[in-house]
Formats: sequence, structure tokens, C-alpha cells
Amino acid sequence: MRVLVALLWSSLVILPVRIEGQIPARSPELARRADSLAGLDPGTEVRKAIARRDHRLIAVCGYACVPPGVDLRDTLVQRALERLRPIVGTSDAILNADVARLNKVSSEYATRYNRLLLAALRRRASSRPAS
Repeated sequence: MRVLVALLWSSLVILPVRIEGQIPARSPELARRADSLAGLDPGTEVRKAIARRDHRLIAVCGYACVPPGVDLRDTLVQRALERLRPIVGTSDAILNADVARLNKVSSEYATRYNRLLLAALRRRASSRPAS
């Protein structure tokens, strides 16, 4: 019996223990998402979105999901706020460097994308004949 108890205690000391709720040192999925976003060209992606009639702004999430790089008082933006495309994984809970990097890359990408999308939508609206 003593041997069994000794083995149990030694296994608790030797084996790594993962405490529930422990903050992960890395978030590989979020790192991959940041890499993917960093490789995208916002201009190309805006052209593709317009071709498929997807006029949604991209949002970065924290306490709330907000489209960076745009004036929230703009009427075109206000109409678009009803339908946003949030970047999954962005958060105000910075658990590790991967989350921080995803937030930074996402904000930079979404800023460029949103500004290009709004400019393209304004050009299209101004080139249509008035009815």
C-alpha cells in the first residue's frame, strides 16, 4: 500500500499538470490567422467582395465589434453597421503574443479594407445616373 501511495504522489510531482483556465503560452490557430491576413491584399479582396455584392465592413472585436478606419458618424458607415464581418479571434483579452499580433494585423488590414470599400462604394454611387 505504501508503494502505491508513493507512486501516486510521485506521478503528481513528475507529470505536468494543466490547471483549468490556465492562460495558453501560444495560440497557434490565431497565429495562422494573423499570417493569413498579413498575406492578403485589401484592394484585391475589396474587388472580390464587390463582385459578389458583399458590401460589409470588416470589424475587429474587443468589448464590442467595431470597423476600424472609418468615421462612425458617416451615413454610409451607419447603414453598414447592421451587417459587419468580424475577424474571429480578435479580442480585448490579450492572453498572449499571438492574440496581440492578430489584433494588430487585423486592425491594420481592416482599416485599409474598410477605407477602400467605402471609396469604391462612393465611386459607384456617384457614377450612377440620378433617378
